Amino acid sequence: MTAILIANIGTSDLTVKIDDYYIPVGFDRNEPNIDESGLTEDEKTVWDAQLRQSYIISELCPELGVTVTENRNGQKSFSFRELTQKLLAAYENDATGKWHDRIRPGRIWGVLQTATQDPNFQVKKAYIFVTDQPEFILDPKSGQEKFNFLGYPSDSIHLFSILKKWFQQEMPDLELIDKIIPKPIPAVDRDELLNYYYQFFFQHIRSEQTILIAIKGGTPQMQLALTMQAIASSVTNQLFINPQLSVKNILNGKASECDFASYWRYMRSQKYQDVKIILESRWDFRGAISILDKWLATLKFLKPYINDPKLSASNELLSRIVKTLEVGDYCLNLDIQTAKIFLKDNPQLASKLSKKLVKQVSNYDSLLNLYSQCCIYYNLDQIANFLSRMSSFYEGVLEETAKKLEIYRDFPNRTNRFEKRSFIGGKVQYRNKISEIEAWEEILLLLKSFDYWCDRRNELIHHGKGMSKERMKSLYPQAKAENSDSCPPDRIIEHMAKILTSNLGIVKPEYLHQFVRTSTHHYIYSEVKDWAIAQLLHEGLQ
Repeated sequence: MTAILIANIGTSDLTVKIDDYYIPVGFDRNEPNIDESGLTEDEKTVWDAQLRQSYIISELCPELGVTVTENRNGQKSFSFRELTQKLLAAYENDATGKWHDRIRPGRIWGVLQTATQDPNFQVKKAYIFVTDQPEFILDPKSGQEKFNFLGYPSDSIHLFSILKKWFQQEMPDLELIDKIIPKPIPAVDRDELLNYYYQFFFQHIRSEQTILIAIKGGTPQMQLALTMQAIASSVTNQLFINPQLSVKNILNGKASECDFASYWRYMRSQKYQDVKIILESRWDFRGAISILDKWLATLKFLKPYINDPKLSASNELLSRIVKTLEVGDYCLNLDIQTAKIFLKDNPQLASKLSKKLVKQVSNYDSLLNLYSQCCIYYNLDQIANFLSRMSSFYEGVLEETAKKLEIYRDFPNRTNRFEKRSFIGGKVQYRNKISEIEAWEEILLLLKSFDYWCDRRNELIHHGKGMSKERMKSLYPQAKAENSDSCPPDRIIEHMAKILTSNLGIVKPEYLHQFVRTSTHHYIYSEVKDWAIAQLLHEGLQ
């Protein structure tokens, strides 16, 4: 897929040959990093700002019939808009090709040349932002119309037509598309421009496209707005093209050389903040993986063009973080076997992960996992998932109890939770240990408090009625009427914790304080979340 170029143009994007040199028509900025190397004495003289201006005023303006004005201090000036309008007319009426040879695009030439000739981009389409501001504007103080001194004379509307005609001959396969900033939007209004560029990206650019951005033309506000909205867009593959301002190339009518730049560190901080938010607020491991996978694709795209060793280091760390999040996602989907195999088959990676996480996965506790998921889903008000895991927890408690009491051999033959409960009760009553009997009776009473919610789960979730915390609260009186042992919805987690902390010891004692008697640390998931966020924050400071 070919890339798309998005660029601002301005008064610095036009030179015209006068005598022996191509003189910039509107280059009036004192910019840093101007390359003045290799200049002859004659070229140094011509590049003098006042002399450049005098060439345009004394020779080009009279040739084209452009009005020259003089202020009280004797300084002469002209309208860039008028000059480009009359130059365009002369260019269009020229049958000899004189004006084509005398015209050279400024920095935009090097940008377009780089974008079209690089085999990785092969740009065929370029969107060019152009200004065409109103001639008169309302004076907020007097309420009267006044001439738009700061906007109208410097407009690039006619410059675009000149450039389009010139490039049609020099680059016939390139399509230049003008995007005229609406007249009501001043070219110096940052907020309005931000909104305009946002609308452009929303309407014309897809996230899977590759875009090149050139910001050197236009007002500083246009440059800022284009930069910010490009970075804020969802486009994975994007690069900024920076033309290098070589005075010798400009004066001799040659295209600027260009290099590439990226605001990848700033973009990284935005991506990491997004990941942090969805992990802390939603425990969304899959969503975090999706964000980081796209960011990894961006880093891969940038690597050939951005010479920064930290970019490769960032790539390696992100790969480890993504793998860790995948382990959390496997466990969230109850696929502990895949999580264990992954860590076993990748010992080098496992050695760089959180030691607590590796231990928790290796010594996996299924009941603790289900309990932790219930805590997460209830807090997120994902009640369909909550009820599903609660039912699995119920079955898991019965299974672990049978194992703990060493009566598991005939246990799997029981088909539902009521048969399993009766089977365990029948075995327990003949045991000599009072503590086991009392522990089972406590667990049984707590399990019975879940029966209504388990019985109604399929009806509530699978028959289109849905479920939420509020709906559970509204159903509780009915639950209590049908089953006096029913637990209030907001105490289900508390009852689950009591089961895990019962004297029967169905969960390892060292886990109880860490994960059951706390409302904030949720087993494997807290370890994955906290480790991933800590790594991202540390890497983001580099």
